[in-house]
Amino acid sequence: GYFFKRVKKIFAKDDMTLVNFEGTLTKRDTRAPKRFAFKGSPGYVKILKKGSVEAVSFANNHCRDFGEGSYRDTIHYLDQAGVTYSSYSKVSVYKIRGKKIGMIAVNGLENISSVKALIQKGMKKLKKRKADIRIVSMHAGIEHNYTVSTAQKSIARYAVDQGASLVLGHHPHNLQGIERYKGVYIAYSLGNFCFGGNTNPSDKDTMIFQQTFVFHKDKLKRKKSRVKIIPCSISSVSGINNYQPAPAKGKKKARILRKLDRMCRPLGLTLR
Repeated sequence: GYFFKRVKKIFAKDDMTLVNFEGTLTKRDTRAPKRFAFKGSPGYVKILKKGSVEAVSFANNHCRDFGEGSYRDTIHYLDQAGVTYSSYSKVSVYKIRGKKIGMIAVNGLENISSVKALIQKGMKKLKKRKADIRIVSMHAGIEHNYTVSTAQKSIARYAVDQGASLVLGHHPHNLQGIERYKGVYIAYSLGNFCFGGNTNPSDKDTMIFQQTFVFHKDKLKRKKSRVKIIPCSISSVSGINNYQPAPAKGKKKARILRKLDRMCRPLGLTLR
């Protein structure tokens, strides 16, 4: 319960909390030949449950860090814990308040045409399952870059054109701007959050992106959707990453909002 302790009240109050799960839950020891390879004890799945995280996107450049077996292991432990997940061709539906929240997760670092094909097929699956809301999580962009890449825009806008109700991005490891395209919000990079890959990142700014979807007579009303941004830090102390994200307050909160506003303006959105 330590890791999400300072944000659990926020997560518990919403209908569904969705995060990018970047790593593996496995006991395997043969790591991929890469600079960074992430794994955790299978018991760490309880962090999600204790933190009121109901769903994860699992399609990124770290979900096979200890081989294909580690990918299967992680899915097994998510299943076992009752955590909803979407991953590549596997779409998911989370039911709440009589509505179905459909989810697709893709790795935009791979071939873009293949990624778009997965989105298109995923949308068909979600429509067949009569999902009321369709969220696409995309792992895309350039690490440590604050500017949205051409590939990110291409994937995100394609997802909206295919029927996405919301697009959430990650991979750059820092915040990026938010766009509203055809009435649908695209958060290009949510940044790090509960991040174990660095003991003291130079940029600890992050956010919780909240969207309230409004229905009238069982029809989604995009114009009535409400968005709230909760500025946070990936650490609840300064000078080190203690792996306990916390809402920002006072001057820090105002600074993060100004920073986000600067990144949103080139995308045609102004934060108020």
